[in-house]
Amino acid sequence: MKTILILLISSFINSCGGINEANTIKSTASNDDFRLSTTASKMDQNNIVTIEYSAITRGSFKEIKATKENISFQKNRSKQASVKDCSEKEWSELMVLLKAIDLDLLSKLEAPSKKHQFDGAAIASLIVTVNEKSYQTPSFDDGNPPKEIESLVKYILTIAETVE
Repeated sequence: MKTILILLISSFINSCGGINEANTIKSTASNDDFRLSTTASKMDQNNIVTIEYSAITRGSFKEIKATKENISFQKNRSKQASVKDCSEKEWSELMVLLKAIDLDLLSKLEAPSKKHQFDGAAIASLIVTVNEKSYQTPSFDDGNPPKEIESLVKYILTIAETVE
């Protein structure tokens, strides 16, 4: 009889733990949804948004700035940037990619490699400005951004090629 009682009690305790774990998972998912919705709400209104990507070494320079109005691309410090109008399609794609990123966590991203620390790669960074508040990544290798911003960086580089 005692054995059956102990089995029932331990079974009850385990089932309560399972409920707790399910609530924890649900809570984590809700937090992720909240982060996405927080970034999305920053982007939903008619905000002034600027996205800047730069990659710099002693011998090279690349700077891309995108706004709703235009995209500029500068490959040489001593020359003026090339500028083109930003199409609605390009801007919508940038906004979709940007909404998938938690801007508040941008400054905490980890670079997947450190070649930029010893001249093995250009030092790159991404800055997103929303209504005069800037969010900046730590430095990372040009061509190897943190996975959280990889799609956005690749798209920015792709549309910059069309500026020239």
